[in-house]
Amino acid sequence: MNSKISEAFEAKPIVEEVLTVTRFLKLSVEEKQRVKESQIVPPRLGASGFGGILVRYKLPQYRVGP
Repeated sequence: MNSKISEAFEAKPIVEEVLTVTRFLKLSVEEKQRVKESQIVPPRLGASGFGGILVRYKLPQYRVGP
């Protein structure tokens, strides 16, 4: 017999997140319309990297993942 297993995925709401500068600049027109506000996050002293951009969304963005 063929049995099908049904999996449930858990979607988590994302209200804000820090994006890399590269990812922020590559946001599509649709993605830009979902952004309520953004703020530069400077790099931490002694840490590698260039900081990021804190993005707050107008409505929660649901993502499936671990």
